[in-house]
Amino acid sequence: PVTAQINKAHVVGIRLDDTALLFLSLSPHGMEDVPVIIKTEIEQIAKNRNFQRALIVDTHNAMGGEISQVDSQDLLTAAKNVLDILITKTNHPLQYGYANSQSLNIQTNDLAGGGIGMLCLAFDQKKYFLCWADANNMENGVREKIITHLENNGCELVEMFTSDTHSTTMGVRNRNGYHELGSVTKSERLANWCLSIAKQAEENTAPGKFEILENSAKVRIMGTGIFEHLSRALDSSLKMTQGFMILCTGIFLLSIFLWF
Repeated sequence: PVTAQINKAHVVGIRLDDTALLFLSLSPHGMEDVPVIIKTEIEQIAKNRNFQRALIVDTHNAMGGEISQVDSQDLLTAAKNVLDILITKTNHPLQYGYANSQSLNIQTNDLAGGGIGMLCLAFDQKKYFLCWADANNMENGVREKIITHLENNGCELVEMFTSDTHSTTMGVRNRNGYHELGSVTKSERLANWCLSIAKQAEENTAPGKFEILENSAKVRIMGTGIFEHLSRALDSSLKMTQGFMILCTGIFLLSIFLWF
């Protein structure tokens, strides 16, 4: 893996044959979703460096606001630096192992049903770990604490990211409307879970190969014409309702006047 840090921007890259896998983050500062324009520009940069495709991961591993122009440019520059180095790297036979938190029977409000998954990549006589959590973003600084804990126990955690799920929003009444990872479960407990799962993934390491399978489907959706038609129908219904209410009110007032 190749890592580039420019100010707040942090980019991790892994080369898998002619595919570049990039993880984008501003942690521990955080940000909203990575804009599509950034992903598009990175894909073009990768294409210019003879990568057949670029898989770009918005890590969702720290809370923050809309990304600034400065941070956007730093992410692009960091991604470019990573791609420049990745294209020179030599491919090695791949070994990998996977484990998840199913056996731990974790039940906590800031982690959805998918739990925690850990991938161990072994090549060139070294082992690297990628951690995924089924959560809606992460409390700022939790990622760094987990990385440090694993590093202190002999596991190099390259990146930790979340699914940005909305399954943790049920019944939540707080400012965000959901429980981000680390807001309910203490970071020390999360770190111990991740370390235990990493050890399992390491034990499961075996030779493997990398491939991408793609499926495409045609889906019919409502076009703008239908929405405009529904909007006009709703406006007409509201006007008819208003007219009916005015008529009823007028008849009511008239009946009172005639009665007396």
